[in-house]
Amino acid sequence: MALNRALSLFAEVRIIENAKIQLLNLTKLIMRCQLLKLKKGHSTKSERKIAELLKKKHIPFKTKVLINKAEVDFLIGRVILEIDGKIHRHIDTEREKMLFDAGYVPIHISIKEIYEDKAIEEKILSLIKSNKNL
Repeated sequence: MALNRALSLFAEVRIIENAKIQLLNLTKLIMRCQLLKLKKGHSTKSERKIAELLKKKHIPFKTKVLINKAEVDFLIGRVILEIDGKIHRHIDTEREKMLFDAGYVPIHISIKEIYEDKAIEEKILSLIKSNKNL
């Protein structure tokens, strides 16, 4: 009787381990698909740099996502990471309010920060982690 129970538990553990492996593989596939959206010619160098950072840190993300007709650069859980370049001279407050009201936390980072701030990786990761559970 104890042997049957042990074998049953062993089978359950194997099923759970296989499910974890499948979930990890699915997550990797999703990240690969998101990186393909950021191919040269369809994205900026700074977007590709941030994507590589997120990939390196194993942070799942989506890119070029439409939320209520607004395209966002990166979606990480409920955190929206926007890269502000030369075109973004000011932040669209209506758009920000709409995203916030929809339950998202918009975070803005300038291209200048990405290339000139040596601690930008830690800042980005800290902002994502501190807002991820909101």
